[in-house]
Amino acid sequence: MVRADLVLPQPRLSLPPSSPQVERSKLPVIASLAPIGIAAVLWPLTGSPLMLAFAALSPVIALATAFEQRRAHRRARARHAQDRTELCERLEQDIDERLRRLRISAWEKTPTARQRLGERVGDTWRATPPTRLVLGAGAVASQLQLDGEPVDERDRQLVERAAVLSDAPVDCPVGGGIGVLGPLPLARAAARALVVQIAAGWAPHQVRFVVPTQPEWEWLERLPHHDGVVCTVRDAAGSSPTPTGAVSSAVPASVTSGATAMPASIEVFVARYRTELPATIATVITVESPGAARVERVGGTDAALRVRPGLVGTAECRAWADEVGADPRSLAAGGGCLRCAVDLASLAAAAASGEAPDRRAQLTVPLGADASAPVCVDLVRGPHALVAGTTGSGKSELLIAWVAALARDFSPTEVSFLLVDFKGGAAFAPLAELPHVLGVVTDLDGSAALRAVESLRSELRRREALLREAGVRDLAELDPTQQCGRLVIVVDEFQALIDRYPDVAQVIADIAARGRSLGVHLILATQRPGGVVREQVTANCGIRICLRVLAAADSVAVVGDDRAAGLPVAAPGRAVVDAGAGEIGVIQTALATPELIAAIAARWRTAPTAHRPWLPALPTSIPMMALAPARRLGTYPFGLLDDPANQAQPIAFWEPTVDHHLLIIGPPRSGRSTVLAALAALSREAVWMLPERDADAWAFLDRLDSDLVEPGLVVIDDLDLRFRNCGDEYRHAALQRIELLMAQAPPGVGFAVAVSRPTALPTGLRDQFGAQVWLRHQSKADLVQAGGDPALWRPNAPVGSGQWAGLALQVADASPMAAPTPDSAPELCLDPQRVSIVVCAPPVAARFELAAAGVPVVRLDEPEAVARLGAQPAAGPMVLLGTAEQWARSWQLLAALRPQADLVVAGSVADLRALTNQRMLPPLLDAGECWVVDAAGGALRRTIPGQSGQLIRRAGSRGDAIRRNP
Repeated sequence: MVRADLVLPQPRLSLPPSSPQVERSKLPVIASLAPIGIAAVLWPLTGSPLMLAFAALSPVIALATAFEQRRAHRRARARHAQDRTELCERLEQDIDERLRRLRISAWEKTPTARQRLGERVGDTWRATPPTRLVLGAGAVASQLQLDGEPVDERDRQLVERAAVLSDAPVDCPVGGGIGVLGPLPLARAAARALVVQIAAGWAPHQVRFVVPTQPEWEWLERLPHHDGVVCTVRDAAGSSPTPTGAVSSAVPASVTSGATAMPASIEVFVARYRTELPATIATVITVESPGAARVERVGGTDAALRVRPGLVGTAECRAWADEVGADPRSLAAGGGCLRCAVDLASLAAAAASGEAPDRRAQLTVPLGADASAPVCVDLVRGPHALVAGTTGSGKSELLIAWVAALARDFSPTEVSFLLVDFKGGAAFAPLAELPHVLGVVTDLDGSAALRAVESLRSELRRREALLREAGVRDLAELDPTQQCGRLVIVVDEFQALIDRYPDVAQVIADIAARGRSLGVHLILATQRPGGVVREQVTANCGIRICLRVLAAADSVAVVGDDRAAGLPVAAPGRAVVDAGAGEIGVIQTALATPELIAAIAARWRTAPTAHRPWLPALPTSIPMMALAPARRLGTYPFGLLDDPANQAQPIAFWEPTVDHHLLIIGPPRSGRSTVLAALAALSREAVWMLPERDADAWAFLDRLDSDLVEPGLVVIDDLDLRFRNCGDEYRHAALQRIELLMAQAPPGVGFAVAVSRPTALPTGLRDQFGAQVWLRHQSKADLVQAGGDPALWRPNAPVGSGQWAGLALQVADASPMAAPTPDSAPELCLDPQRVSIVVCAPPVAARFELAAAGVPVVRLDEPEAVARLGAQPAAGPMVLLGTAEQWARSWQLLAALRPQADLVVAGSVADLRALTNQRMLPPLLDAGECWVVDAAGGALRRTIPGQSGQLIRRAGSRGDAIRRNP
């Protein structure tokens, strides 16, 4: 019989496909008769006897073709059969290999009693003890499925082979009662194997044994198991069983661990005959011989299962019990009747029986309990604590209970907490509602961690000043009217904090050295203290708590004892403690329930709060009115700074006479324009803003030198992107002009320039800036490349955040600056008494023809007109239109007319230079504009008249006419 309820892995394999049915080919009748028909037609025509021989070949060909087809059919069937045989052999090997792995996995999950005897003490104790016991080895359902339908006997054999896992563990539930029948020596050996599995799989605080008085069972009395579920061993040949260890005052109906419900009790019966077993028994194993037994489930429908029973001798059990009872790890795990769970609320009454503590001289709270009484620790006496423990040992729960105990017994003005969690922040989430908690710092916000460290430095200085003014050396000596409570800094995963911020170690060492007299205490928790916590820190940590650790060296490093390395996994919260007096003991640390923490928070909700050792983070929005009172001549306020080292948030000022010119660096949408707008809005001097249009900006730079005669502010936004559409020559010239203006700026004149990429500016221009504002960047690497301090980088920083003068900055909200009025060039107006030479492209030429109403217009693309002009120069007002190429070809005409003609160029700089031989850059043009060259060869910027404008103005008309050359 094969059990189907054993849960094992279910890898899937497939049966090989069946051999394809090859259809037997039929005789090719038509192909065989074709030569006969051909011969019947050709013989009358040729009269050759060869035609008759050709017809006789027809039946020969037909027979040969049929024979070849049948031969190929047999070969195909033999090949398919051979392939399928090979696939079946490989599948059989795969099945055997899978079954072997399943067998090994099954025995690893459910080891036998003999395997348990060979394991180290405590290695098999878990928080969730095993709920099934191995009865022996037998055949079970493998759950190894083969896809596909069997088509022959071999397939059916493969399916049956895969379905059975032989020599696998056969188990039964630990509850419900197990009866062992057979000759008493064999039955007791099998029962001992079951009891050994229970003792090796269940921790001492999870089970206690009630045993018979026969000598065969006295070894159970040597085990440290003392509490929890009752396991009763009944021997039909002996007297009534007696309990071992200390009997609990109450045995629960069930014990729940995790998601698995433990049985209320465990019973193992040993008897010769079935009639000696109780009717309520659930599983019966009948041992027939040392190598054969029969297992059956009472009330089940399955037939009896044949197994090879597991047997253990009395001498083996006695030796193992002596080893378990003598090993110190057993004592740490369950010896001395330690409770498996301690509620912090239950420790309140026991700890409160003594005198009320001096509210400022002590921080004494119960932290857990040993075998006899609660264990209290005093953090003031400590004055610091070191907690070690590996993952799952209960380290975070201990820290929560410690903070909750302090918050329960002391008000927020007497003790406050800074919680540092470098595991994401979830560990201290239950404590966030306590009014004692001033802040929770996590590894998710690195800038907040550094800010807290700087604030702690400032807090130490503040407390030193307070004690100095009071003339005392210790916080406990302060007058009770002086409000200065104790600050407890709790760090979970101290190693991760030091790895990420090595400079923090110096601050922690400083607090460890001076914190006792200043009322600042440390609780440092780490997984492996070796090489992480400095000696100057550990030397001041009088309280040492070591939960379960992996290496004995870690336990010795914390408490000077290696017992913490043997604490069981099944007892989280079990710890080896040195409370500061040098006495080392094993305790079960307390747990703080969410209900208790909520009650503590509700109790102190209306109580006065403690002094906060740091200011809140900078606001993400600062109104301009908050900075308006601070503005004065020569300085420009533009935001707030965060100075945690001095517990201040001063206004950010830019003073050009001291800081020199200002460069604002930040990517798009980081707040560059907001900084410029804030500076301009709060300025009490003149403000000049570079226009947006390049042509207007060029003209602005032309006259800015003469305008900078009084203190003021020059604002340039996106300088690294300006003039990029005007060609390299104009762009380089414009940047050189700005560099010269900044270098020659009179005192009191400051340039505030915003860029996204400072490297796009020339080196000489960058050297003119004496101060920089770095706004938020997408990554720390981008900020470093721009020249900022990576320590002040914050992910997800708001718009307008950045850094100034080595401090974090938030820029004030400012409305966008109004764009300056476009500096349009005067409209072009030619002298009506002169000839006008116009160089332009054909589209622009049409505008000139339309605007020159009433004045003759000659186009150079008209050969006859040009020939007449060459023979007889113009003698009156006239407009000559042509492209640069056309005028270059008509250079003789240009040379003849140029002295007494006005020259207008509506083209490129190259066109102007080709016609005038001038190398200097003319004014930058905007769309619809042109140059007019004066008598000295200088170019003036003018606007081409529109459709309703006139190019030639009569005498007395308004306009900017070009003067006649002298």
